[in-house]
Amino acid sequence: MYKGENTLESRAEQSRAEQSRAEQSRAEQSRADWIDVLKGIGIILVVIGHVNTKGFLVQWLYTFHMPLFFALSGYILYKFGKNIPFQKFLLKRTKSILWPFILFRLLLFIYWIVIESHFRDFDMGPIWFLIILYLAELVAYPIFYNKKSNSFWIVFVCCFVSVLWFALKLVLPASFLSSWFLRFLNGLIWYILGYICGIVEQDIRMISLASKQKIFLTSLLYLLSVAIGYLNPGVSMWSNSYGKNYLLFMLGGIIGSIWLGFVCKWFVTRNTFLQFLGQNTITILAVHEPIKRIVLKIAEMGMQRVGMNVTITELQENTLCSLVVVAVVFTISLIIVNFLRRIKSSLPRKIRDNLMTFIR
Repeated sequence: MYKGENTLESRAEQSRAEQSRAEQSRAEQSRADWIDVLKGIGIILVVIGHVNTKGFLVQWLYTFHMPLFFALSGYILYKFGKNIPFQKFLLKRTKSILWPFILFRLLLFIYWIVIESHFRDFDMGPIWFLIILYLAELVAYPIFYNKKSNSFWIVFVCCFVSVLWFALKLVLPASFLSSWFLRFLNGLIWYILGYICGIVEQDIRMISLASKQKIFLTSLLYLLSVAIGYLNPGVSMWSNSYGKNYLLFMLGGIIGSIWLGFVCKWFVTRNTFLQFLGQNTITILAVHEPIKRIVLKIAEMGMQRVGMNVTITELQENTLCSLVVVAVVFTISLIIVNFLRRIKSSLPRKIRDNLMTFIR
């Protein structure tokens, strides 16, 4: 009888443990959903910013769309990855970030040789983000690995990197290496800030807001973000240009990222299309620039053929035309994504798991 009771208790405990794991898995999946939605919206904003070249919309987007991706990566580290052994973390990031950078860099170079080498120089393109993110993750991870939420220590590290960045920007001569080093430090700052957001969110997780309060807060953050976009034009992380004021740049990136994060976490937690974009941001990031140039050139030639003397520059400066081009660019990009997904499904599992993890 005693043995039977123990068996029943053991089964009950096992059932409760399985139920707890299932609930945790559902909660993590829910969190992953809104993060994918956020990445999906973020990549749309990136493409809009690269197609449209004039007007307040692109001026505003540049204040936060790249800080958003660095900060989101730091946030994800705090939430899901800070306890992974460094060797495993390094392997995972190498497969998901460094390898896609190398692969697409090679493919884009081949494309340039065949198609574009006669009329434009080969440049880095938007995938500069991948190599900076990879380096930022490798530097930040040993600092944060398996540590408790010591906010003071992490804020100190962020402030130290910020001061270092600011000092070097003043004294370093303009050069290839100094430009890349400044990009790296700035990306590291945003990565750490994202990690801090994870800590802050955990510290205030008991605070519950009503629907009206959430709407008010997101509306206020949106207005502040737009105001900073108006006050601080000329931001570009690639160019190490931060507008009129570095403090405004930091505020714009923080407020814009938090605003969009709240929108996705509170109001648009799931959307199949946006989640699919978010799961394939690396491919879209890599291929959208050459696609954009092709689409714009075809549009220019088509309009000139029907007697409309419209240039590529004029197409990019027109917001409506730019949005049409963005739609076409995404359509072609998604065709490429699906093509790569079919290739992935036909490959052996070892290759899929090691070389194609960035395609989902």
